[in-house]
Amino acid sequence: MTTRRLFSLITSLLATLASYHFLFSPSLSIERIDIHLKRINEEYRIITDEAEIHKNNPENASHRTIKITQLSDIHWDERNSKIKPEMLTESIKISNDFDPDLVFITGDIVDRSAEPIFSLSPFLKSIKSKRGNFAVLGNHDYLVDNFTFQRNPKEESCESEKRTINALGLSGSEIIRRTLEESGVRVLTNESQHPFKDHLVSVVGIGESKSSEYHPERILKENDTQISPLTLVLSHNPETAHNLSKYSYTIQFSGHTHGGQICIPFTKIPLIKYLRPFVSRLPNFLTKGLPGLLSRNDRVTWKWFQGLHEVKRKGREGSNWLYTSRGLASSLRFFCDPEVTLFQIHLYD
Repeated sequence: MTTRRLFSLITSLLATLASYHFLFSPSLSIERIDIHLKRINEEYRIITDEAEIHKNNPENASHRTIKITQLSDIHWDERNSKIKPEMLTESIKISNDFDPDLVFITGDIVDRSAEPIFSLSPFLKSIKSKRGNFAVLGNHDYLVDNFTFQRNPKEESCESEKRTINALGLSGSEIIRRTLEESGVRVLTNESQHPFKDHLVSVVGIGESKSSEYHPERILKENDTQISPLTLVLSHNPETAHNLSKYSYTIQFSGHTHGGQICIPFTKIPLIKYLRPFVSRLPNFLTKGLPGLLSRNDRVTWKWFQGLHEVKRKGREGSNWLYTSRGLASSLRFFCDPEVTLFQIHLYD
């Protein structure tokens, strides 16, 4: 197949998918995930055997349940938003109705400008949880560094806030971090928090892997015991599970992949996984307009593109687990609906 014919084929495919998107907008999916864990020595480990789960069923065994909502990849930008305000409002309502103990926001909160974080703030302030809202930044939240405000906001109070913050000379990612904190969302960068008084649970946030802030060694120790019996790690890119497998923790929460966005119908297999080898044969000038996930520079292996996965630890017994959210940004999706994820974590001693 010639390069020209290959490019024509990919362009036609993308045009077809774009038409499908505008005719049949993706609907929000609610993913309900029940995870059962049993305490073994100093840590909780996931129970995968059905007989063992039945033995430790909540109906006939003393246990503790922690409820967690995961929201990921909002990519908010009111000028060219990849998510409609109505869908974001619905996602937050679903989460609030779930009455979670914890809410995790796993990166790519804005798209390519820091400015929209101010209009996103009221949405963030409406997110409710019993023990705290936590976030990590994603690669798009760092792409906004060295930005300039390009237009005045409609709200005078917001305009005053922008002038004040901009006068401080903060980078785009620092403004995002600051605004998140002021909106009731604790941003974790290579640090941990204990949201419960008994310190049974640690929430660990890892710096974005494509930034200079990726330093998991500052909070996790190689081949060491977990920080807490239940250690929950937030890391935007699921590919970090490779490197993080030398550390011990319970579950990693990630996003980034959007589930592949374009999946083979009824299979959840991302078409991009098979298109990329062909795209890599195209000259650079022909790939500039393709979606980011098709870029030859994005090194996602698509091993953990969505859902729950077991990741064997390096150099020691046991496994870490990884959940990859398809995220909320809804642009150009095909058989890959955006999701809000509701976890019930059942703990048995």
